[in-house]
Amino acid sequence: AHGARRKALISVGGAGTLAAFRGAWSDAHRGAFVTAITRFAVDHGYDGVDIDVEPLEASDAVAFQRFVRTLRGALDGERAGMLLTAAAGDTPSAYVPIQSLFQQINVMTYDLSGPWPGWVTWHNTPLRNGGMRFPGTTEPMPSVETAVGAFLAAGVTAARLGVGVDLYGYDWRGASGPLQSIRGVTTRTLSYAAIMDTLWRPERARWDATASVPWIAIDNPGTADDHFISYDDERSAAAKVDFARARGFGSVIVWELGGGWRASQPAGARDLVLQAIGRAATGG
Repeated sequence: AHGARRKALISVGGAGTLAAFRGAWSDAHRGAFVTAITRFAVDHGYDGVDIDVEPLEASDAVAFQRFVRTLRGALDGERAGMLLTAAAGDTPSAYVPIQSLFQQINVMTYDLSGPWPGWVTWHNTPLRNGGMRFPGTTEPMPSVETAVGAFLAAGVTAARLGVGVDLYGYDWRGASGPLQSIRGVTTRTLSYAAIMDTLWRPERARWDATASVPWIAIDNPGTADDHFISYDDERSAAAKVDFARARGFGSVIVWELGGGWRASQPAGARDLVLQAIGRAATGG
């Protein structure tokens, strides 16, 4: 990365790590935790640290803020210019008092739907919801716009926010499109490469102009083996970059780079989504 004049950060956390963070950032252990993170980053030549607490609950806001302040101070004490970023999804208000300590607060605008009680089938990372609401309620369907909007409404400045693009998708088995019942429906996660290599066909491809995302419809009449596949492609990824620029956001993030790599394709066509993101970001 350094040879390409790019910066590399170590990410600490991930899905389901809240309980571990609670122990590590407690008064008894916060100092040792911060020292361990800082020493690892410095000793291994990283340019900073990304913190990914999932989920972050409102009751943890004070402890989280103390931890971030301590970590920011330790990074500054080690080397000038060390970066601190966050992968954020929950409790926007927790970031407001400490937003100046981060270079980026990257909102994980994916995994926005699932076969959960009270839900219907829906896109994984729709840019907008087009005014769609949960059936029989006034609750809006989730979207990138509503997710990032929650951070703006809480008071996080746009320039510190990042918008997420996914290089994976969800296969909803038992449904053939969005806004259908989740009765009997199951999901599995597939990389973009796996979706394109095994499921995509021209006659199955759909585009939701309102949500600005593609989807795949597999309808097997007379069986329960239908599929609704929600994912990001070159067009939707570029749309998210354009959205971020138009709203004055500071960055776009991708989860994760390897998911878009199609080794079976010829040179120049193996990472088309990433290329589309690059063109949109640079105007090329």
